[in-house]
Amino acid sequence: MKLYKAIWSLILTCIFTASYAHSLDWYYSLSARGGRLWSFEGAVQIEEGGLPLYSETFRPAADILRPELRFPVWEEIKGKDLQAYKSLLDKFPDSLELHINKGIQRKEAVWDLYFYPFLHKNGRYYRLLSFEWAYIREATAGLLNEDGQEDTPHFVSSLQEQPGAESPGQRYAENSRLSSGKFIKISVENTGIYKLSFDDLRKMGIDPAKVQLYGYGGQLLPEDFTQPYIDDLPELSFYIDKEQGYLLFYGLGPLSWNYEASKGLFTRLNNHYSTKGYYFVGERSEGTKPIDELPVPDREPDSEVRAYTAYKLHERDLYSLGGTGRECYGEDLMSNPDLNLSFHFDDILSGEQASIVVETAARSTSPGSTRLYVDNSFMGSMNYSAVSSSDSYTYARGSSLSKTFLPQGNTIAVRLQYNNNGVIPKNAHLNYVAINARCRLALNSASLAFRDPLSLGAGKVCRFCLESADAFTRVFEITKTGSMKQVAGELKGTEYQFKVTTDSLREFVAVNLKGNFPKPVVEGQVPNQNLHGLPAPDFVIITHPDFIAEARELAQAHRDHDRMSVQVVTTEQVYNEFSSGTPDATAYRRFLKMFYDRATTAEDIPQSLLLFGDGVYDNRLVTAAFSSGLSSPNKILTFQSKESLDGTSSYVSDDYFGFLDDNEGVNLPYDKMDIGIGRFPVRSKVEARIVVDKTLSYINNRDKGSWKNQLCFIGDDGDNNTHVSHADKLAESVKSNNPNFITHKIYVDAYQRETSSAGTTVPDANKRLNELLGSGLLLLNYSGHGSTTTWASEQLFTIGEIKGMQNKRLPLWVTATCDFCRYDDAVTSGGEYVFLNEQGGGIALFTTSRVVYSGPNYTINKSFIDHVFATKNGRRLSLGEVMCLTKQSESLKHDRNKLNFALIGDPALKLSYPEYKLEITHVNGRELQAGVYDTLSALSTAEFGGRVLRYDGSFADDFDGLVYPVVYDAEDLVETLGNSGNDVFKYYDRSKVLFAGKEQISKGRFTFRFIVPKDLSYSYETGMINLYAYNTRGDIEAQGVFKQFLLGGTNDAVLPDSTGPVIRLFLNDTSFVDGGKVNTKPSLIALLQDESGINMSGMNFGHDLVLTIDGRDRHILNNYYESDLGSGNSGRIIYKLPELETGRHSLSLRAWDLQNNSSVASIDFLVVDDLSPQLRDLNFYQNSEKAWFVFRHDRPASWMQVEFRVYDVWGRLQWRKQVNMMNPDNGSQELEWNYMGENGRRVENGVYICRLFVVSDDNEQAVTAKKIMVGLQ
Repeated sequence: MKLYKAIWSLILTCIFTASYAHSLDWYYSLSARGGRLWSFEGAVQIEEGGLPLYSETFRPAADILRPELRFPVWEEIKGKDLQAYKSLLDKFPDSLELHINKGIQRKEAVWDLYFYPFLHKNGRYYRLLSFEWAYIREATAGLLNEDGQEDTPHFVSSLQEQPGAESPGQRYAENSRLSSGKFIKISVENTGIYKLSFDDLRKMGIDPAKVQLYGYGGQLLPEDFTQPYIDDLPELSFYIDKEQGYLLFYGLGPLSWNYEASKGLFTRLNNHYSTKGYYFVGERSEGTKPIDELPVPDREPDSEVRAYTAYKLHERDLYSLGGTGRECYGEDLMSNPDLNLSFHFDDILSGEQASIVVETAARSTSPGSTRLYVDNSFMGSMNYSAVSSSDSYTYARGSSLSKTFLPQGNTIAVRLQYNNNGVIPKNAHLNYVAINARCRLALNSASLAFRDPLSLGAGKVCRFCLESADAFTRVFEITKTGSMKQVAGELKGTEYQFKVTTDSLREFVAVNLKGNFPKPVVEGQVPNQNLHGLPAPDFVIITHPDFIAEARELAQAHRDHDRMSVQVVTTEQVYNEFSSGTPDATAYRRFLKMFYDRATTAEDIPQSLLLFGDGVYDNRLVTAAFSSGLSSPNKILTFQSKESLDGTSSYVSDDYFGFLDDNEGVNLPYDKMDIGIGRFPVRSKVEARIVVDKTLSYINNRDKGSWKNQLCFIGDDGDNNTHVSHADKLAESVKSNNPNFITHKIYVDAYQRETSSAGTTVPDANKRLNELLGSGLLLLNYSGHGSTTTWASEQLFTIGEIKGMQNKRLPLWVTATCDFCRYDDAVTSGGEYVFLNEQGGGIALFTTSRVVYSGPNYTINKSFIDHVFATKNGRRLSLGEVMCLTKQSESLKHDRNKLNFALIGDPALKLSYPEYKLEITHVNGRELQAGVYDTLSALSTAEFGGRVLRYDGSFADDFDGLVYPVVYDAEDLVETLGNSGNDVFKYYDRSKVLFAGKEQISKGRFTFRFIVPKDLSYSYETGMINLYAYNTRGDIEAQGVFKQFLLGGTNDAVLPDSTGPVIRLFLNDTSFVDGGKVNTKPSLIALLQDESGINMSGMNFGHDLVLTIDGRDRHILNNYYESDLGSGNSGRIIYKLPELETGRHSLSLRAWDLQNNSSVASIDFLVVDDLSPQLRDLNFYQNSEKAWFVFRHDRPASWMQVEFRVYDVWGRLQWRKQVNMMNPDNGSQELEWNYMGENGRRVENGVYICRLFVVSDDNEQAVTAKKIMVGLQ
């Protein structure tokens, strides 16, 4: 990229002095044809190769009428600058067009202002360089520039522009019907009349005299919230015959038909969430509600209706061709290229035209077609263009055909002939065949549903004449909800006549009371519930019922730790009150919208939603991938795009559940999220337990350390250095805006490639990544190519490695790469394994579920990085808030790509970085002075003093604890290798550690000193000190950075030293004896000491801390060295070795001091199978409220499954607790007990037996026990 500096500009309007000028910083990149592709910083790119759009979000004050763009400064576009865009610019007008979209976001008015900054005038082309906003106010109708004091956001209702309308909160019942009484849930598979006898009701425990039906069945909820809303469970009107002892009701199944007047057709709409529709049977205290009656018009009809439009559908949902989207496909046209179907209608009118709609899809490297025949007459072809074999994201070409014809009889024969042009296709399928036909209005079966669009007319009244009727014929109106209204009429012979107004399309059902009707399926009794009566929470958890215990445990942790109000509800509860008991993802959104609409201030709106359960693209589990019934991975429904054949346009998005304003839910890229949303993609209680334990451990924040200041940015190679450039921009933005963090850089092209039969790899980059993960990262950010199983073509990181990760410190993963976390697939993705890994991985991911593009990826990645370290009133934001703010970003408001990014993890969790600040106040005993830089020379002793500040900037004089200073050398200018034929990429990196220490903090102040190593850059450039601290209670952490010093020169007065460090080596425990036995995954413990200090700089001089196993396997351990408290001369390393084969082994460790003297120490050891962990010092501590268990072991830096059990003296189990833990040393973490027993009551004081069970990560077991005395101290 090159920043283009304007040489001259053309002023097309008068310029005044502007205090709030907006500048567009233009730059260009080269297109594949050599043309210049222009854009500017912050531009929105709607499509690849398109023109950049200026976009800005404005929160208007109450009296602002509109904004106006004033004082524009233009520059003419000429020559090469014009080459790439001339054809697009030709269409531009000669004046700038400002577009304003007015919306609501968390109860505040928001205007999206956007325009294309170009003009085409008098044959010349111009781009905008700068401008000013002016605002027209209602009171003065005058111009005002931006004023931060006055133009503040104001609270508005989403219905504010509808005078006299009810407030949004009044749409909802105060309490659900299900809050009291007895209810039985029933289901129907198809739309039609169903029968329940009084005996059926009595078996349910329902009094027939009081029976009442509730609900509205299985039709898909509208995604557009401007459509009419049915709240809770409305009473369903139905026919009841008390003498004969039965009731009839019209049940709506999952298939519905919508009339499209412009086409004159009824089109099918399938509920892609459910195969059934549901209702509730209950009792009405005042007795069964009488059936409603349809009013009869008081004038003569305008016309008679003796026919109706019938429709038939053939559709089998057998396959999802791309594993994405809501559309499924049926018969395989490859195996059945000549498919014959028949459709039977009763009393079809052969003289009136019928309509047929057919949809198919196919993929082949050659063009193909499917010919349609109706009653042996050729109707036309559906054609498919070829798809390249290298195209991974076009799953098929869809094609449809809509034709009219004259039917020959009651049975219509449909024939489909597929032609592959001699090339075997990858797939070819029928989607559906739908037929509309005109039929005589006659009741020839138990029931007949009918409607007549030809009867429509303003103010029109029609007489419907139903043939084949008798004394047992009844007609009911069932428009929209299926609730039956009795239609009064007159039987004239065998014709039942009734008149109704037909100014809107009406649906009727005629019933022969003597007919046979199916019974609904009784699903069972529904426990009382009342989501409508819940107060608004801060945090909502919607969980599958399988995970309710784990969800409640997580909720309680947030209540205790974060003082949040949390509501945990099950999916079934949400369906019952917000979608008539029928699974429908929109019900989740409706539930959240209830809280949103009831809110009177933004603070009343929930902040976050957690979807506790996995989901799949096939929500109904009807396709081949899921129909076996062996598992039910659809724990929480997913919102799928309508597009199902194009992987670049299809998506799954949990964002949908966060669009809570009335005008949202239809155009998702333009809608504004109102809450943050995360998902736990768990399919079993085992997985639920794993992710909750990981989250609770992170919340409890037991693992303190300077790893919380460490970030890593990874950039893929290739693509003209696009990915490495993006990664470096992100890293540099953190360095500028959040300098308290260390930004490690792993750029694939900076590492040597190795090629073998298995492919090309970059082993040193992979090793570096694993080292950083092992030592601990707060955040890991990857930009580049990827898939569900790997990063980069060089297999930088694979799913096998992800499954085997054992990093104790869990970073937040940000992955701007394709498909990495396709959480709705049948197969578990790499991103999901990161989260589900029991012994490592990540605490959460902001990641992708579909194919994404590098340009928009960078935009959303940059927005996320900008917000993830943002604070509100000095406090950290939750991941849900970060995610929500990211997607609300101005640069993303028109971006569909953002829908492919999801938060996998707890949205109420806060990233565990410090909130307090550390600052250096003294250098070498002198108070720090602005602009004065001390120079630190090699082998000199440096001393720094500092203090702790609260998040509000005040001095924390009550802070006692430990500080961990890490001193870095000057930055290096590094070049990549150009492995992919790209230009070399240059970047700055600061990776050389000169000192890492640990010192006491007393009353908010600290001092540390160290000897500057001989391995130094001698650049006289600025070094850096990164600081981390925590207090003795462990509830406050602090961080800081200091750069006001230079590095160069040598202290010649230092006494010479020719002796290397003293090194003592052990395995698993300091009681280890050389030659002893160890398990297959032992941990190295190394104690080091030297008067000059230990060298850990890694200056590429060969002076690293190097572990060698069996003389060949080398490991750099610089990142694992930790100084002893108050000492710059001694420290230790604890490092888990790779898995070893049984038998004899040896290892050696070489270390250097700061004067570059080295020493080597070695040990021999015997690896054996099934070596049980050694447990000792099981201790029990208690107070009146709780107790703690701790123990020691010989498995440091290893994962262990630990279970405590407490028995009474008669051997009865009183309490148990199982956790997974990894301890950095030989001491365990504390396990807390609140004295509550298995029965939910506090145990009595007295004597008990505690048994400790431990299973190590190599499946070795150990048990120990101890007598404890509860309450007797």
